[in-house]
Amino acid sequence: MGKPAVVGIADLTVDVAGAAVRAGGRTVPEGTRIAIDGTGGEVVVGSPRIVTTAAGPHLHRLLGWADEVSGGTPDRPEAERLAAAQAVLGHR
Repeated sequence: MGKPAVVGIADLTVDVAGAAVRAGGRTVPEGTRIAIDGTGGEVVVGSPRIVTTAAGPHLHRLLGWADEVSGGTPDRPEAERLAAAQAVLGHR
């Protein structure tokens, strides 16, 4: 379906009175920031480290095609270039 999802959690206990959840031997108080990897199921307490990499040759090729379709130029942000091509092709 193209959407990551968490569909089951083993051994999770919700403590409504204590405003916390317990799982895997940890207690996480209400309001704590967590991140869940919907693909691998990893749970990170706090803000996860986000890694970005330089655009590879396949992305550059795709962006070149997007510019050809939309009549755009490569001086725009990548997301804008792809959105412009989608708009031209009617895939919105």
